[in-house]
Amino acid sequence: MSRIASFVCCLAIEQDDNQIKIVNPINTVKLKSFPNNFSFIINFTLVDFDFNPENLLKLTIKDPFDETVFDSGELPYPEGYVNNNKITNSINIALNLNNLTIENVGEYNIFIKSHEEQIDSFPLYFEEDVSHE
Repeated sequence: MSRIASFVCCLAIEQDDNQIKIVNPINTVKLKSFPNNFSFIINFTLVDFDFNPENLLKLTIKDPFDETVFDSGELPYPEGYVNNNKITNSINIALNLNNLTIENVGEYNIFIKSHEEQIDSFPLYFEEDVSHE
């Protein structure tokens, strides 16, 4: 069964000499007002996935009231690639979300599913930044 080996939300990703550099990882975001738009990247490593072309991956984000604020739709799994003459089924996926509308403060949950079966979920918190007053 598919599983997530690593997960991070961040503001940017840089790729240099076959290395991925996470820039400004985040778990709590402070915004000056609500509603607001926020752009960020969801980066995760997917392992132990089946190469069956019928398998589909889906990522959704739900707000503190369990309302869906983002739905990727069904995405095909990436095909395995050759690494040292072995086929591997581990791949890094980065999803760039631009101007996602954030209506409320609180815990937003990111769900990663395969065939509508949840693989894992991760929280991302949004707070009001009162330091600008």
